[in-house]
Amino acid sequence: MFDQDLLKTFVTILESGSFSVAADRVGRTPSAVSMQIKRLEQAVGRRLLVRSAHGVAPTAEGETLLLHARQVLEANEAAFDAMMGARAEKSLHLGIPDTYLQNLLLPHLRDFIASFPETTLRVTVASSQQLLQRFDEGVLHLMLTTEYQIGDERGELVHEERGLWVCAEGSPALDLNPLPLALAFEGSTYRQLAKDILRGQPRTYRVAFSSNRQQAIQLAIDSGAAVGLLPASWKMPSMRELTAEDGFSPVPPLLVRMRTKKGAATEACEWLADQIKEASRE
Repeated sequence: MFDQDLLKTFVTILESGSFSVAADRVGRTPSAVSMQIKRLEQAVGRRLLVRSAHGVAPTAEGETLLLHARQVLEANEAAFDAMMGARAEKSLHLGIPDTYLQNLLLPHLRDFIASFPETTLRVTVASSQQLLQRFDEGVLHLMLTTEYQIGDERGELVHEERGLWVCAEGSPALDLNPLPLALAFEGSTYRQLAKDILRGQPRTYRVAFSSNRQQAIQLAIDSGAAVGLLPASWKMPSMRELTAEDGFSPVPPLLVRMRTKKGAATEACEWLADQIKEASRE
């Protein structure tokens, strides 16, 4: 069994991208945080983190642990809320990918808090795969996911997102072999889609940069260091779309679905769902 304090510190480091910032958030000294990660790596028997001038990144084993660590911490919070009956009735737990956090949720946050002063809004930002699992476990009341494989059609289709292969104008990354990619962590729809598309291409590639934050991926691509797959809404003016002429296959439409937990249709939940759907249409 893993110590939850160790898992919390591990997740906080990767979400903040810094040992010092994580130390401040968990209320420990940087040296204490380093010791916690050392203990966790000893328990696992594998190296989990790699530090560089660009920050902190997980190893392959670290990405796997991150996926499960978030689930363990989330399950612990859900269990606590379940035991706090009155509090649980006045909480709304939203799951949303990082891609949509800024445009679909944040513009409505002030009005939500003002309109529902007795409701605590808990927001989990994770990949669609992780959110689907948490929704099936009954943790989330409301969620958005990005999907490209037809099959699980539960929920309401609220938007079709266009995906783009992009690079910075004049990016030297296009001439490198293997092709350097900037992608999200394992579990991301965009990462899986990119790998599925490139698997059928003759050109070799490698994941040169990986992050759990959409903005970090966007900036890595814009720096010219790598090529990546982004939602059309995240394409910067300094980027150009890569097409078949550049050797990149078209990207299938990405479906954005909203799911609501059965029995969770409170006034607060319905209000927030309506605001997100309206923003999606716009």
